[in-house]
Amino acid sequence: MDSNVNVEINLSSKQDKVLKRETKRKIFFACAVAFPLFHFALFYVYVNFEMIMMSFKSYEVATNGIGIVEKWVGFDNFRHVFDVLFHPENHYNPLVYANMVKAIKNMFPQTFAFFGMTMLFLPCGILFAFYVYKNYPLAGLFRVVLYLPNIVSSIVMTMMFNLIFSEIFHIQMGFIHLVLYNFIMGFGLNVVMYTSAMCGIDTSIPESCELDGASTIKEFWFVTIPMIFPTIVTFLVMSLAGIFGQSAHLFTFYGETAADEGFLTIGYFMYINQIKSDIIKPNEHFVSMSYPQLSSMGLMFTLIVVPLTLTARRLLEKYGPSEN
Repeated sequence: MDSNVNVEINLSSKQDKVLKRETKRKIFFACAVAFPLFHFALFYVYVNFEMIMMSFKSYEVATNGIGIVEKWVGFDNFRHVFDVLFHPENHYNPLVYANMVKAIKNMFPQTFAFFGMTMLFLPCGILFAFYVYKNYPLAGLFRVVLYLPNIVSSIVMTMMFNLIFSEIFHIQMGFIHLVLYNFIMGFGLNVVMYTSAMCGIDTSIPESCELDGASTIKEFWFVTIPMIFPTIVTFLVMSLAGIFGQSAHLFTFYGETAADEGFLTIGYFMYINQIKSDIIKPNEHFVSMSYPQLSSMGLMFTLIVVPLTLTARRLLEKYGPSEN
């Protein structure tokens, strides 16, 4: 009788320990995922929900001068965005802001040009990452040196870049120099990212390539590229998804006067309007959009880029090289 009681007590104590262990695991899991879930809910769900709602509203000062009145305006904000983009002369003083009007007309070509240059330089990053991955001479030094621009302040890098071209080479900054600067700032990060992906390849695979007599070029093309292709797809998809938000470091170089120099991207245009605008339509000539209209502009470009991004990802995964 006593032995049965002891057995039951032992079993119950073990069950209690198991339950306590499971409870602790659940508490740990809840604590671990609480912050990312809160971050996602606040900065993605809530922000985007408010942006969508704001796109269909307008705000005015109350008739008594106290408080702000909001009202639904349908697609009026979207109409305003189209009018500003395709008829900027109606919203900017042509005598004072002729450069701004001209820059808006060049905004789309320059935005896609910066994106195209980014894609053009993509093979350079992959090739040099392969050089570092194979541990060729000075590979470790190159990895550190190329990543330094991402560590140094962007203001310092901009000043150095300007001084090199203006004081040493006596060359005025132009579109090619901006492309070169964006390439330098992103090259080191790309090399580190692709090198990390290559280091994840099982060492037996390149060793078998050497034993089979495959050249370095064949190893790179038929083994390395297929093995890191998911990383390449991620980079391409992220670049395409952010095409309309890319400011191309224009604010770092020119502050609020990039349009006067003839440079403008969609991301930079939205940023400049945002820092000088308000929830109520501003009176300044330079700013032509209020927050609701900027929200409409962001939503409009989101609706354009989402299907493009998903289609590009689908095509890359379907027709790109595979590990098999």
